[in-house]
Amino acid sequence: MKFLLRFFLVVIFFAACTHLPDYRIYQISDVDSFVADTLKGSRNYRINKVELKIKGNIRGKAELKIENGNGRYKRVFLQGRVDTLYQSEWYEPRIIFHYTPLTPVTGDSLVIFYRFR
Repeated sequence: MKFLLRFFLVVIFFAACTHLPDYRIYQISDVDSFVADTLKGSRNYRINKVELKIKGNIRGKAELKIENGNGRYKRVFLQGRVDTLYQSEWYEPRIIFHYTPLTPVTGDSLVIFYRFR
């Protein structure tokens, strides 16, 4: 009996996890140039959270500003090996961001993995 209960709990857990939205990908390929853009999600479900994973490797310093309403920004400073997670309460299916090199920057690229939940 305990085995069946555990089995059903595991099945329910994995079924619930499969309904989480997958990450979308945005790539900043020219890391030495200013970029302003919008990350868009789907309106097919209710949104109350956003996750951004910023990954890459750059030489130099840069800043990613994420607009979080009414002209306010969350500033994320980037340098060297980048592996940063930004999570916040969120209710819109879009994010406006600005990427600004603060010094001359070289590197392959920066990748933003994002999802709305």
